[in-house]
Amino acid sequence: MSTDQWLSLAESYETHIRTIQDRGGDVVLIHFPESGLLWDMTSTRWPQKTYWRPFEQATAATTVHFKDDPRLANFECPDTSHLDMHDAPAFTAALLTILDEKGVWDGRKP
Repeated sequence: MSTDQWLSLAESYETHIRTIQDRGGDVVLIHFPESGLLWDMTSTRWPQKTYWRPFEQATAATTVHFKDDPRLANFECPDTSHLDMHDAPAFTAALLTILDEKGVWDGRKP
């Protein structure tokens, strides 16, 4: 899929994203950790610079890419796409801190 095709597909979701936002909701699009062969393929076939960065610029949603923050970047996925259950609490805490910093999560709310 070319970058233009990817952005066109992503753009088709903007109406839904803005509808949610217009109703007071937050939309967060997250690229969760990958490692090993899966990350090698993803980063080669769909490089962040070519796909994720233009997408980030085009969307009204808040975005989080695991490689963009050292608090998420070093988690290893034993099967290449899922965290070890022992890492889940630390990953969740780090992600919630990032979301709080981006203004879409207030850890003080019940």
